[in-house]
Amino acid sequence: MKINQTILFVLLFISLFFVSSSISQNKIKEKEVNAKSIFGLKPNWTPIPASVIESELLNEGFESGTIPPTGWTHTITNSAFTWYIDNFSPYEGVYNATLEYDPALVPQDEWLISPSFSLASATNGTLSFAFSTSYFWHVDPNDNGDMFVKISSDGGTTWTDIWIENDFGVFTSFVWYEVILDISAYAGQSDLKVAFEYVGVDGAQYSLDKIVVTDEAACIVENAASPSPDNYAANVPVSVSQLTWTNSGEAVGTEVWFGTDPNNLSIVAGNSTTLLTSYNLPSLDYMTIYYWRIITWEGAECSDTSSNWAFATERDSNDDAIFYDDFENGFTNWNAITPNDICDWGFALGNIPFSEWGLPSFPGTAFANYAFASSDACGALMNVYLNGNFSIDLSQYQTVWIEFDSDFEVFSAPTPPDTARVDVSVDGGLTWTETFLRLADAPAEHVNQDISSLAGLQSDVRFRLVYYGDFSWHWAIDNFTVFATDVIPVDLTSFTVYSACNGIKLNWQTATETNNYGFDIERKQIDQQYTKVGFVAGFGTTTEAKNYNFIDNSVTSGSYTYRLKQIDFDGTVSYSSEVNAELNPTTYSLNQNYPNPFNPNTKIDFSIASDSKVTLKIFDVLGQEIITLINGNLSTGVHSLNFNASGINSGVYFYTLEATGIDGTNFNSTKKMILTK
Repeated sequence: MKINQTILFVLLFISLFFVSSSISQNKIKEKEVNAKSIFGLKPNWTPIPASVIESELLNEGFESGTIPPTGWTHTITNSAFTWYIDNFSPYEGVYNATLEYDPALVPQDEWLISPSFSLASATNGTLSFAFSTSYFWHVDPNDNGDMFVKISSDGGTTWTDIWIENDFGVFTSFVWYEVILDISAYAGQSDLKVAFEYVGVDGAQYSLDKIVVTDEAACIVENAASPSPDNYAANVPVSVSQLTWTNSGEAVGTEVWFGTDPNNLSIVAGNSTTLLTSYNLPSLDYMTIYYWRIITWEGAECSDTSSNWAFATERDSNDDAIFYDDFENGFTNWNAITPNDICDWGFALGNIPFSEWGLPSFPGTAFANYAFASSDACGALMNVYLNGNFSIDLSQYQTVWIEFDSDFEVFSAPTPPDTARVDVSVDGGLTWTETFLRLADAPAEHVNQDISSLAGLQSDVRFRLVYYGDFSWHWAIDNFTVFATDVIPVDLTSFTVYSACNGIKLNWQTATETNNYGFDIERKQIDQQYTKVGFVAGFGTTTEAKNYNFIDNSVTSGSYTYRLKQIDFDGTVSYSSEVNAELNPTTYSLNQNYPNPFNPNTKIDFSIASDSKVTLKIFDVLGQEIITLINGNLSTGVHSLNFNASGINSGVYFYTLEATGIDGTNFNSTKKMILTK
């Protein structure tokens, strides 16, 4: 007898241990049930451990494969649209209970009622269940209440609503969610029943699985809320420095999970006893989707995990994109040309699916809003156009390509087949050329299409998206981008100068030009800065060779250096290499010093017609010699001398040039200069 009591005590201790270690579960958990991704988002889901057998008063997973299960009842308003057993991606096990939506029966009224259970000896109570649903095509808004969960304390005579779909808000199609409800208010009562009433407002289908009632206390700590950046925020600056959120009043600790792989986030801050409201972000990359979630703790055994939140960073302004549309602002850049009021192009906000088939299968680069066309409501073979109301100037680019994220799925094989295509026009939309075509399923595709041969070097390029459907499926696109590189340069192939009878002549030639406003002609002499001496207009954008010339008739004898300053229409400038020219003098001359007045430096230019004995002297106003600058033989040409007057006082001075040529010629000239200190 003592041995049996000891064994029972041990078994009881073991069972209590497992009860205490597994009663704490999340309020709402998510599980993806099909292959469709959510704009690259896949909900985080942690499998729910098996409920504790000792505390379960009801556990229905529909594994018997019958409706209603033993002890359950259900109503049948319409036998074609009532509860039935389904085996398509159940939440747990092999089967679940499902029913379909029929718009002709709205409101439907299909009940699934549990057998009786008792909380007469309990002080707590919890009801949990998993549901999955989807939106019906062209039903708006997409968050109406299809399901009511009710409880009865009199064996099913009267009922009280304890949860409706509206409480949950907008959901994602074909994703399982677990709901945990506190029914401790019914502790101490017997002959209890729960019921699931489907009224059919907008759900294409509704599925239930894993319905459990226990006499344990529910762990219903509230999720963290108000994420910043906002969930599904696009074009977030890479300079954003923090994640922030709000915690529920019950929270005593938070964990922050962060990363770029939604299925493999890492804990980066916090724990079950540290309450955080922000997290300082590391450096962010351009055009990257970041995912994060918050686990909220209310004690060591009770926590709740938020859904994965996400934001996408901005595009690098230095990349080669010259047009980009992520449809975050709807069809601002497009005009839909529709055959009727139903069958047309639309765009979806955030994670709202565009048909009863759920969300599109996009590659990981797609995010948030997207454009779509679906033939589910068209009823006949027809083209559905989305014409761009923008024009792109590609006249200066030699390489052009388009990229976009695409999900094209064909439900049937009509003749002619469904098609998805992109057309390009280079004449303002008068004529169109097909550049992209899909005839068969191509989900989760990132399209990269070279259109250089058609659109390169064209000035009025337009795009349109065309969907041709036949009661089949859909085409969804995101991140439509036009890239262009290889700008046609202003290709200067020659630049020469030579002396002419009336000055110095400049000749130059270009092989190609892009956006060329024109050329400033700049000139300098030794130790001088460049100054503009003329301008010649360019030819804009051209691939033909162009010849230019300019005569500088403002020069005197001497050596000069020239360069071309090429100017684009947007103000961008570039410079040619330098070329030198010399204009030989035929006479003697003495130029005015520059600058004048000066302090303390000035430059004196002069020219001699033949090899000569030369002196250059400075005198004051009394005719006294101050300094001799040159006293020697110089060759024919233009000469320049810098004079530094730091050693003399301010005042008026004179400089005199005397030259005696080897040919017997004599030259004498005096100029006045003013020194101001």
